Amino acid sequence: MTVQKKNKLGIGVGISLLVLVGAGLGYYFGRRFLLGEELTPSRGAQIIPASAVATGFISTDINDWQQLEQFDTFGGREAIEETWQEWRAELEEENIEVNYQEDIEPWLGGLMIAFLPNAEDISEPDVGLIAGVKNKLKARDFLNKIKDNPDTEVIESEYQNITVYQIISDQDPEGIWFTFYDSQAVIGVSQTVVEQFIDTYRGADSIAPIKEANEATRQKLNESNPLLQFYITDYNYFIDDVITDSLDLPDTVEIPFIETAATTFSIQDHGINLSTVVSLSESLYSEIGSTTSHQLIDKIPENTIFMLDGIAIKNIWEQVENNRQLIPELDELITLVESFSQDFLNLNIRNDVFGWMDGEFAFALSVDQNNSFADTGIKGLFLMETGDRPLGESTLSRLEQFATFDTFLQIEREENEDVSSTKWITPEGQLLSYGWFENNRFFLNLSQEENIINTINNTPSLNNNETFTLTTQTLPRNNFGYVYFDIERTVNILNEFDPNLFADTPTEAEQIINALKGVAITSSSLDPNTSQLDINISLQKRN
Repeated sequence: MTVQKKNKLGIGVGISLLVLVGAGLGYYFGRRFLLGEELTPSRGAQIIPASAVATGFISTDINDWQQLEQFDTFGGREAIEETWQEWRAELEEENIEVNYQEDIEPWLGGLMIAFLPNAEDISEPDVGLIAGVKNKLKARDFLNKIKDNPDTEVIESEYQNITVYQIISDQDPEGIWFTFYDSQAVIGVSQTVVEQFIDTYRGADSIAPIKEANEATRQKLNESNPLLQFYITDYNYFIDDVITDSLDLPDTVEIPFIETAATTFSIQDHGINLSTVVSLSESLYSEIGSTTSHQLIDKIPENTIFMLDGIAIKNIWEQVENNRQLIPELDELITLVESFSQDFLNLNIRNDVFGWMDGEFAFALSVDQNNSFADTGIKGLFLMETGDRPLGESTLSRLEQFATFDTFLQIEREENEDVSSTKWITPEGQLLSYGWFENNRFFLNLSQEENIINTINNTPSLNNNETFTLTTQTLPRNNFGYVYFDIERTVNILNEFDPNLFADTPTEAEQIINALKGVAITSSSLDPNTSQLDINISLQKRN
């Protein structure tokens, strides 16, 4: 009896396991082969032909786009709704009755666009779309609705054992081509385009290995939850002829062309992030490791409306000089400046003017009606670290000698808080002042403020500014510097100055202005042949 009970128990457990496994497999395969899957950029890349010169991805997940609901999107929702209504009107003109919420949204799971080379017209690449099919039954219902429409004709054909559909109408006799396989729908402007996608699906080379080849672009393209993503695999396909025709360059000049570029558009806690990574054919930076610590921002006043910081102006100037021949007008201007500096100031631009500017720097603008620069209402402050203070002092001394020829300009020395400064004074008051603090740190004060050292050392810094912190917090830490603009503070100041300043501003522009808090831009790099540009736009929160 005991043995029989064991056998029955074993059979029962085995049947239960088979039922559980069968149910699990049925759910998995049923979900995959009946319901489908969301399209991701990496999954779409597997079926995009390797010849594609560019691809794009658009999220259709309502949860991703609802992140925008927390912000004032300066009429963006209204613009999207208007575009959607225009598209519906176009469909109605062709007698195609489509309700997005009922006919498309239930099965659409992500969109990708691919641009393929057009042998007949390089300026107009062939376009193909990949739509993720998250519900195959709903997608089939949509296809049947198109077939049943008396104003359209659906022509079926076979290619590599896959059905290809052509939809034509009186308004569009050429029509479009599309097909379904696995969990994707492919749509093309021609039969050839769709067949290229099928060839890739059947084993021809895809764009996926190309996307994985560059580490920086691979990381960018694999970031989670982008609303939009764009990837250019052959940048020269779009701009090579433009550069060649627009720049009259010697045959010996070599330009560091962009080989590939990846751009993502995403929503973050502050608002919008736009990030682009480009791969260059040769090194763009002479000292790629020179990133800034942003320490001088601690000395920049909190009420700053514009700030630029970075490192090694000397290196930046050298890069400009090395590439000056690319732009003839720039070359002529540099030649003129070099001649003036050498002939009248006895200063060599590269060695004397920029030679000591090898450290971190920061430049800031703020508003002050009482102590502004030349009665402009604007104050400027430039700070810089140097590894060659004696050269800097020598250069400043020669500038002072030149300034003494102006009878309306007086040069005075004074000391505040144990810091010596030099003041240039006009009959209207102080024009500027400069000096050294903390040993090798230089300051240039473009205002009438007498004790700028007190402002530098004792006032709250920009790092305490909520908008600055919010706008820069998600930017790459290792970067070459920030460009920051406090739009909200600037607009408030302008409104105080003139309440009617924006009275005649178009409604759309006013919505944009009122929605913005700040903008921060930075560049960074993982290696000498890769450059990344990030733009953060902080937005006002909805009430």
